[in-house]
Amino acid sequence: MVLAGRGQGGTVFGIIRPCPHRLGSELGAAWQAHLCGLCLALRDDHGHAARLVANYDALVVSVLVEAQSVAPPARRPAGRCVLRRMHRAQVTAGVCARFGAAVSLMLAAAKLRDHVADRDGVASRPGVRVAADRLARRWARQGAGTGSELGLDTAVLVRATDRQAQVEAAVGPGSAVLAVTELTETATAAVFAHTAVLAGRPGNQAALAEAGRLFGRIAHLLDAVEDLSADCASGRWNPLAATGTPVSAARRLCEDALLGIQLALAEAEFADARLARLLLEDELSRSVRRTFGHRNCAFQPQAVAGDLTRRCSPHPAAAAKGQDDTPRPETGTSGQPRDQAQGDRPPSGHDTAPPPLTRSQGRGACHTCSDCLCLDCCDCCDCCGT
Repeated sequence: MVLAGRGQGGTVFGIIRPCPHRLGSELGAAWQAHLCGLCLALRDDHGHAARLVANYDALVVSVLVEAQSVAPPARRPAGRCVLRRMHRAQVTAGVCARFGAAVSLMLAAAKLRDHVADRDGVASRPGVRVAADRLARRWARQGAGTGSELGLDTAVLVRATDRQAQVEAAVGPGSAVLAVTELTETATAAVFAHTAVLAGRPGNQAALAEAGRLFGRIAHLLDAVEDLSADCASGRWNPLAATGTPVSAARRLCEDALLGIQLALAEAEFADARLARLLLEDELSRSVRRTFGHRNCAFQPQAVAGDLTRRCSPHPAAAAKGQDDTPRPETGTSGQPRDQAQGDRPPSGHDTAPPPLTRSQGRGACHTCSDCLCLDCCDCCDCCGT
């Protein structure tokens, strides 16, 4: 959820991308209800085209509102949708969905303005750049309008977006990278804190503001790490390169922020915190590990006729179908997987994790996850063997 920040492409759907198989049936259905409710709220308030800006990170605020509310979850019926395999569903309604929609629009507006400022891709064309800038301003106005209707002080978000360029211009080698992330942290803190107001739990504002501040820090840093190589190659601005911050230092900041989020959530009161904690603790931690190249799936990339393949344990869905041809982890002398068997340690100097597959290499490579609804198979492979 990077509300401000130049030169950062990131991912359209955000940093939190849970696999339905990890969520389980109950929480998976709740997650789907929030996603579909957000999509329909965007359509109802801002038209069909606005559904393109649906953002997974914005769903976190929808989940937080519902998690704190003592009232029964608000649901409404939704018709058949191809993304639900043409099934009908009961989806989130009311302030949860509308607030998530407002945040999605503001996120999309900030991202589009970044591309216009950097003249990335089609935004480098003069005519397209003008149209993209106009669209970004419209989304920002629409998101701020909905946010204001729900009582959010959107001036905080506007100031964060407007001042980011000044902050970036002022930093240089040796500057603290947290000086760059501070505005994003302030914006996400305000958004998270307002979920307590919408849920009728004002006592949670301080704790959730702290969780939001640290979430914004992680989102900004992960975005910077993911884009570092491409930004350096193209000459675009990147906070890590501009401040001379090592990737290892960025990782330490993210890991400290993860702990801070757990402590902040422990101080807040929830009616049902299961999904919120799973997203902001477990899935956010996975996002950090994924970005820095450490995966839960034990695999060994191998060159096979120019392609990379994975060795990983079968996905539960694949096992249920009896797909016995799925590659299995290598076993040691004890019969356990090699990474668990005692005495089957890698030789000295070869105990580091193999480099992670890129998304283009990973997509489709894990054929154990064919039934998974993840948009990126590389993410789905994270859950193999769990």
